[in-house]
Amino acid sequence: MARSWTGGDTSTLVAYRTPSWANSAVQNTENTVDLGSPDAVPRSSSPGLVVVVRNPSAVTQLTGEVRLKVDDSGTTRYPKLTPFTVAAGNGDGESFVIDGGLLAGGGQISLKNATALGGADTFRASVWIYAF
Repeated sequence: MARSWTGGDTSTLVAYRTPSWANSAVQNTENTVDLGSPDAVPRSSSPGLVVVVRNPSAVTQLTGEVRLKVDDSGTTRYPKLTPFTVAAGNGDGESFVIDGGLLAGGGQISLKNATALGGADTFRASVWIYAF
């Protein structure tokens, strides 16, 4: 099934990830999507990124954060830039824009389930990242 976002004729899909939560996952089980690591989302020289997060779970909302990657005297830290929430069963998803200049050192999107999952509640979210 094709998915796309049209941000004019200059938008480019740079990543599509499907983080998953297993049956019986405890509350706040974290999945991350790295921005700028060699095997994840490549940093773009474009002015911005549009991030779309879809949550098909009928059981839990997802709480998320966009984090910047910073070097603190040799220690890598990920301070929170902005929080967001994706409602349970949100078929349309949530979307937001990140200024590409903020990600010069990399970044991360963190997603957590807000509710503990039951024995048959496994699900997979969808994350699209477009450069424009």
